[in-house]
Amino acid sequence: MINIICHRNLLMIGIILLTFFACDKTPIESPEDRQDRIDAAVIEKLDQYRKNKLSTCKKNALVLAEKKVDSILMAEAKLMVIGNIDKPDIPIKPNAPEILTPKDSTPIKPLFEEIPDTVNGIKEE
Repeated sequence: MINIICHRNLLMIGIILLTFFACDKTPIESPEDRQDRIDAAVIEKLDQYRKNKLSTCKKNALVLAEKKVDSILMAEAKLMVIGNIDKPDIPIKPNAPEILTPKDSTPIKPLFEEIPDTVNGIKEE
């Protein structure tokens, strides 16, 4: 009985595999078609490689050009002389002011002859 079940299972598996592979509708391509497909893929990869290489070369060229332009501009800026702006002259020293005599010519004397003691109200002697 086990042999019959085993043979039946093998037969079912074989039928399933046969129908699975028999139903494959992939067309068989000729060697010329395959070679054309390979050539197209190679051309596409070469074009992509050229584009990548060209973009990296352009980026490198721009970086190099920027460095050169910056160095040229810095060199010109260092060499440029400002000829119109001179150092200002030293200002002229003003004349000494005229000393005016006061209108009141009385001699100066102390306001109080005796200084009162403001804390105790006692005069110093």
